[in-house]
Amino acid sequence: PIPAFNRKEVLSAFLGTEPIPAHLLAPIAPPEDSTVEDMISLSARRKILVCTDLGSRGLDTTCVTHVVLFDFPTTAIDYLHRAGRTARAGSRGKVTAMPSFVSLDDFEKHAYARLDRNALDYYRSGAQDMITVRENQRAFDRIVVRPRVLRDVSTIDMQVTVQGQPISSPICIAPTAMQRMAHPEGECATARASVRKDTCMILSSWSTTSIEDVAASTPNSHAPKWLQLYIYKDREATKRLIERAQDSGYTAIALTVDTPFLGRRLADIRNRFQLPPHLTMANFSDQGKAQVGKADAASAADNASGLAAYVASQIDPTLSWKHVQWVKSVARIPVLVKGILTAEDARLAVDAGVDGIIVSNHGGRQIDTAPATIDVLEE
Repeated sequence: PIPAFNRKEVLSAFLGTEPIPAHLLAPIAPPEDSTVEDMISLSARRKILVCTDLGSRGLDTTCVTHVVLFDFPTTAIDYLHRAGRTARAGSRGKVTAMPSFVSLDDFEKHAYARLDRNALDYYRSGAQDMITVRENQRAFDRIVVRPRVLRDVSTIDMQVTVQGQPISSPICIAPTAMQRMAHPEGECATARASVRKDTCMILSSWSTTSIEDVAASTPNSHAPKWLQLYIYKDREATKRLIERAQDSGYTAIALTVDTPFLGRRLADIRNRFQLPPHLTMANFSDQGKAQVGKADAASAADNASGLAAYVASQIDPTLSWKHVQWVKSVARIPVLVKGILTAEDARLAVDAGVDGIIVSNHGGRQIDTAPATIDVLEE
C-alpha cells in the first residue's frame, strides 16, 4: 500500500526535453492527505503540472514536461526510492527521471501513472467481463517447471527457425495496434527492440506508423517482420497492404480471422474510444480508413466505441475460408492464420493451404469466456 504523505511530502517527476508553457506551472492546492498516486492521477487528469516554484530550487524547467514536486522529508524519499520512482539532478541542475523497470508488472504500473484513460483502457481491457483476459494469466500460472539438474548450462542456445528464418528464441512480438498512443516512437521503437533481441515482430495493420516507416527504422536488419492483416470490405485496400508489406521486406502475412466484428469492450464503450487527433491509422490515406473518431449517431445508440464503429464500417463480416485462399492468391510470401482455438479449425486451415497457424484468443479481447490460449495449444 502507498502510505499517506501530506501534500508537502510528495515527489514524483516525469521528464523529457520539451519546454513547458508558463501557464502550466501555476501551483494548485491538493488535499492535505494526498498520496503519491493521488498526485500523479491529479496531474494526469487535469493535464497540468502540479508543482511549487521550480526556479527557487535552481532547476532548469526547459527540460521538464511533467512534474509533481513538493517539499518532503526523508521518509518520503525512502519510500519513493523503494517504489522505483526516483529522480536525480543532472547537468546544470536539470532533473532526469530514473524509472527502474525489472518486470512487466513495473511497466504496467508505470502505464497507469502516465497514460490517459482513453489509451490505458484500450491497451489493458478485454471483451465483456474480461473473464478470458484473467484466465489467460491464470492458465500460465498453473504451468509448472519440472527441473532437471547437473546439466552443463555454460552455453545456452534457444534459437529456433520460424517460416525458414532463424530467431534467437521462440518468443516473438505479437501485433499491437496504435502504439504511438503510448509513446511518440511507437512501432518504430518496438521494431528496434525486436532487432536488438533478434526476434520476429508482427506489425499491426492498425499501426500508427506506416509499413514503410517501420521497415526504414531498422535498415539492413535480418530480424523478420510480418504484417498482421484484416480483410477490408475494400479488397483493393487489402491487396495494397499485402503488396506494400512485400515491397518493404516483410516476410509473412498474419491474417487475423477472429474479428468479423469487434469484441464488446466495456472500457472503450464507456470512454467512447477514439484515436487522439494527432494520430491516424498510418497505413491508409483514405480518411475513412485512417481516422478512428467518435461513434456515429447510429453506433452511439448502441453505445459503441469509435473503434467498434470503425470495424463495423470497414471490416468484412462475411469472412470465410475462401477469403483465406484469396489472400494466398495475392501474397508472394507465407500466409498464416491468427485466431485459431480448436483442432477442427486447425485442420480446416491446413486444408486451405495456410503456411502456419497462430493459436490465439486475441488477448481475450474478442470473445469473453473463450478458453485460455495456452490451454488449447496442445489440442
